[in-house]
Amino acid sequence: MAKSPPDEDKRGALEDAKEFLVELLSDGPVEAETVHTKAKSREIKFATMRRAKKVLKVESVKESEAWFWRLPKSDDDPDPGGGKEGVHPHKDEHLEHLDEKTLICR
Repeated sequence: MAKSPPDEDKRGALEDAKEFLVELLSDGPVEAETVHTKAKSREIKFATMRRAKKVLKVESVKESEAWFWRLPKSDDDPDPGGGKEGVHPHKDEHLEHLDEKTLICR
């Protein structure tokens, strides 16, 4: 059986990861560690999750000591915290000092 070209595999994996993120985050922010754990259980690689996050413009937000991922807010959404009090949007500044080898999907 012929194997699909690498670009098709990547596109399929990215589409799967995007669908996974939209489904997981549709009810509100989810702790980043939970996102990574669930993605790993579905055999979605960390790099693919990172690409899907970027394409979907998923936001990283910090509440107390934990980081959460959430879908971007629309202009007509009156709740910028996504239902979480004290949540403030951040990009991935907290990861900038790490290289790809250091980043692992837990």
